[in-house]
Amino acid sequence: MKKEIFFLVLIALIGTGCETTQPRRGYEAEVITEYVAGKDKEESPVTEEPAKEPPFAKKPENTQPAAVEKPEISEEEIAIAKEVEQLRENALEKYRKNRDSESAIKDLELALSNKPGKEQEAQVRRDLSTLYTLHALRFAHQKKFEESLPLFEKAAEADPSNAFVFMEKGATLRKMGKEAEAVAAFDKAIELNPEYHQALNARGLIRLNQGKYEEAGKDFDAALKLKPKFSWAVINRGLVYEKTGKLCKALECYEKAVKLAPDNGLAYNNRGWAYFQQKKYSLAIRDLTKAMELSPDLDLVYLNRASAFVMAGLTDRAVEDYEAFLDMFPKHSKAPEIKEWLENNRPHEHAPAEEHKEKPEAPAKMPPDENTENPGK
Repeated sequence: MKKEIFFLVLIALIGTGCETTQPRRGYEAEVITEYVAGKDKEESPVTEEPAKEPPFAKKPENTQPAAVEKPEISEEEIAIAKEVEQLRENALEKYRKNRDSESAIKDLELALSNKPGKEQEAQVRRDLSTLYTLHALRFAHQKKFEESLPLFEKAAEADPSNAFVFMEKGATLRKMGKEAEAVAAFDKAIELNPEYHQALNARGLIRLNQGKYEEAGKDFDAALKLKPKFSWAVINRGLVYEKTGKLCKALECYEKAVKLAPDNGLAYNNRGWAYFQQKKYSLAIRDLTKAMELSPDLDLVYLNRASAFVMAGLTDRAVEDYEAFLDMFPKHSKAPEIKEWLENNRPHEHAPAEEHKEKPEAPAKMPPDENTENPGK
């Protein structure tokens, strides 16, 4: 009896997969700047063929626009403009070829010190802001968050109108657990660029974690209105439905996400867990197996598939998944619970064969709000 109670508690804790130490990756920043992707070639505009003049139409006497007197540009200003443009091109080349953001930043700072004209200065500041952000992200990816924050500040100082700065600053603050500051950064990104669907999705994730499901749903809906095929927002919208007990609607979202992004392991993970909650264990195992193939570094998929194996009476398969989980994530917060479960359920060498075939009872009810949250949505 004691063993059965322990098993039921463990399923409630592990099968839901609610907590994770892994950072979310789901906003998918889609960083597209000329420093990363190169300048897109401008296509020649397509113009309609002008209407033919009717016969005997009288031409206007003067078809030329009035001449506009342009201010004279001194030779010194021309020289400065050329030097600034050369420094910009050097910075672009250094980052694109070697990801040398520090040298590129120095070139742009030198370009600013030459005091270029208003339009050219705005462009240089935009470039400098973007490079400071990319430099900050290098530290953030190494989990050197404290070193990245001053660089985000410099990026915002160089160009306060650059929404990209606040988007990535918010993502970094979120990884640091500073959710309130992250939301403020995402708010700013959205204020500067109301069509920033990634920022809406990222803000929605924080609201989802905070249990603000209505606000989270609005953010995901807004992101999807801007970009209907944004699979991460589709997955996250499904989570809101799942958290609010609307499992069928959640499943519809996961179905759509699988079609939009068939290589996204999280889409299969979430659909598999939705099937698990419907007690469709064979479908759950199918999807979770696919999720594991696509995302072998996703901790929750091992826990979820193991739970599905247990409920399907395939304890030996569950043992394999839990052991693989411990090998890959030995410091995971759930590792102690998994080890205890294995001690009680791992088949013993001399145990009677029938003992291992015993199928534990399923929990009376899996709460609809205890669903799998994606660490990478």
